[in-house]
Amino acid sequence: MMKAQSTATFVCAAALIAAFWLYPAAGNESYDRAESFYAQSRFDEAIAELTDSLAYDPYDSRAYFLRANAYYNKADFTHALEDLDAGLSLMPECAQAYYNRAVVYYSSQEYDRAWEDVLRASSMGYVLDPIFIEQLKEDSGRER
Repeated sequence: MMKAQSTATFVCAAALIAAFWLYPAAGNESYDRAESFYAQSRFDEAIAELTDSLAYDPYDSRAYFLRANAYYNKADFTHALEDLDAGLSLMPECAQAYYNRAVVYYSSQEYDRAWEDVLRASSMGYVLDPIFIEQLKEDSGRER
């Protein structure tokens, strides 16, 4: 998914690091293997490992967000949205997740919902990708 740096991203990353230290299950071996598979674009294996990881720790927002990215890369937007929703229910302050969900909504041609999440991510300080925003404007026929 598209990435950008911002204070909100830092806050999200800091919260994920804190979750790792507070909940050691978040560092389980399935998650570690999933990260490796994801980095190798082996999305099916990453999804399987993340499913195991979430069975071990269903409160690991990192696993939901990473599995959402894997589903997105497979163009499985329904499951990507489900995992983004689950992750956001656990970590609603993660602006990058709102932005990522906007990208999935855009890919699903749900432009109004994409705009809602773009505006939410932006209001949280997330730096939006101007190329994505221009494409969203063009395809949605809206300015905001």
